[in-house]
Formats: sequence, structure tokens, C-alpha cells
Amino acid sequence: MGKSRIESVVVSPAQACLKLYVNNCNGGIVSIDNQCAYPLELGDIRVKIKATPPEDSIELFRDEAGTVRAKFSAGNDASYSPVKDEDLLTNAKLGKIDLQLRYKKTKPFCP
Repeated sequence: MGKSRIESVVVSPAQACLKLYVNNCNGGIVSIDNQCAYPLELGDIRVKIKATPPEDSIELFRDEAGTVRAKFSAGNDASYSPVKDEDLLTNAKLGKIDLQLRYKKTKPFCP
């Protein structure tokens, strides 16, 4: 079965203390290096300050209702693989700062 991947990760507004790294080895997850003064809140999850694996790796997914949500990934394995390329966007909070996290998740490369 083919694997999907993550492209074009953007946090806006950009924060110098927040760095995101894409790991496309097993379907695409995002590792977050949070060196800010506050945890990064993505809906129901919080990426702690200076978090370590596995609490620093997340993926965005679309639930049954079509809402984009964030969850911690299981190692470097992604569990969400869309049937077509999708732009995924979710709101986040860093202290009092409202952010948006967006990326493109591709459909699997090979059937």
C-alpha cells in the first residue's frame, strides 16, 4: 500500500520559538520543537514546552463529521491517509496568541 506525505507546513503568524519538522517516512507526521514560554494548544491536545517524543509529534486528520482535528501520532506512523490531496487547517493557541497550523496531506502515492 502506498504512503501519503505532508507538504507546505505553515504556522501563522510565525513564531520564532516554534519550529515544525516534517517526517514523511511513514505517511507524514509533524514534530514540534516548542521553545516558547507556553504550551501549544491544538484543540484537545497540548504540546508541552521542550516536549520529547512521542509528545512532540502530531498529525492533523479529518473526523467523521469532516472537522479537522489534531492528535499525537503513534511514533512516526501516520494513521490518516486521505483519498485525495487535502489542505488541512486547524486553529491553535500559544499563550494568548491565536495561531493557525496548515499543511497539505497528499493521497497515497501508490495503490
